[in-house]
Amino acid sequence: LVGDTGEVVAESTRKELEDAGYVAKARILFFPVTSPVDTKAKFQTAYKHLVVDNEGRNQMIVRHTQTLLNRGCTIFILTRIVRHGKILLRMLQDAGIEAVAVSGQDSTTVRRKVLKNMVTTHRVVIANLIFDESIDVPDADAAIIASGGRSRIKSIQRPSRVLTKKSSGENVGWVIDFVDKTNKHLLNHSLDRLSAYKSEGFAVKVMK
Repeated sequence: LVGDTGEVVAESTRKELEDAGYVAKARILFFPVTSPVDTKAKFQTAYKHLVVDNEGRNQMIVRHTQTLLNRGCTIFILTRIVRHGKILLRMLQDAGIEAVAVSGQDSTTVRRKVLKNMVTTHRVVIANLIFDESIDVPDADAAIIASGGRSRIKSIQRPSRVLTKKSSGENVGWVIDFVDKTNKHLLNHSLDRLSAYKSEGFAVKVMK
């Protein structure tokens, strides 16, 4: 980068940029998931049954989507696997919420078209981890982290997808995440994400 653009001429923290209004302020809400409980399951089994196929958890995602839509938000729902995205798409549609799902199975052209049409056509976009990196989503106001995960880098990157300065209204990016208390592995991952958010200085509220 230095070779292409020259030496660094200024440095700033994210909070300084936030306070100056150059980026949106993050508002992260952590909601507990308490059932069903399987304390002995290994991670892969727990993830399948307690995250992907967890009807109650998925219904929470649907409800939060509707709440954010009522606030006028354009929303990204981030999943880890394609099947989870398909489950959420069906549930959202059953609830009368228009949404579109994209994944690595779709062509680059299709993915770019979906991003281009956010706000005007697609206010709810479900995407798997193809959107974790190198994606600019200037029209997104909110993200729902349906995927879980423990990576510190990804935990910071995902909220950043909705922190581009807003052209109108409140300069805030909303993030919904979950404390999965249903399994020790999932809980540890949730706590790792919480720690990453706090260390970055994001405003985090753990809900009851």
